[in-house]
Amino acid sequence: MKTIHLEFFFDLICPWCFIGLNRLLRIEQELLQELYLDIELKSYLLYPEIPIEGVPKEAFAKKTKPGMAKSLKFEAEEEGISINYRLIKKIPRSIEPHRLFQLIKNKKLKINMANEIMRSYFTDGTNIGNQDELIQSAQNIGINQSVIEEFLSTENGQGQIEIDRKFAKENFISQMPSINIDQKIIMPGLQSADTWKSYLRRAKDLKQSN
Repeated sequence: MKTIHLEFFFDLICPWCFIGLNRLLRIEQELLQELYLDIELKSYLLYPEIPIEGVPKEAFAKKTKPGMAKSLKFEAEEEGISINYRLIKKIPRSIEPHRLFQLIKNKKLKINMANEIMRSYFTDGTNIGNQDELIQSAQNIGINQSVIEEFLSTENGQGQIEIDRKFAKENFISQMPSINIDQKIIMPGLQSADTWKSYLRRAKDLKQSN
């Protein structure tokens, strides 16, 4: 069975990324008999200028395109998740939650951590810029206490965030989420499951022809 390496570029405060990660995990299960997806998460802070205390949700209202809420709801329902913007009071600075999941070494646990952070934010309206809330999310999925202590006592993980963002910019990756397949094909933005499957199968065929 062929292994396809995927780099999933995303921001934890991006609703399309929440949908996209869950779509990718669904595709992973649907393609189990065809290929193995080695998924690696890559941080990309969409708004690094957000202050540490976050900003009111209303400050981002002008960035919302007409029909976006309806489209988000439809896409989220396709993946069995919900987005409740009415519960969100502020847009947090996402560097701390990104830093937390960067400290996790196991790829599956890292994915679970990212998904849990986004679920708590988009579904429950949790302030994921708050360290106490992040620790609760980590405990919810059984993250080792040593990781939590490293997160609280150091700035570890921040360097990798900067490395990931620099790589993305150098490779003209700016639309979130984006998927880099085997360092050869870049799929920008949220796309349908069928489109992503088509790209993945094409990548598998390229490997078989080499």
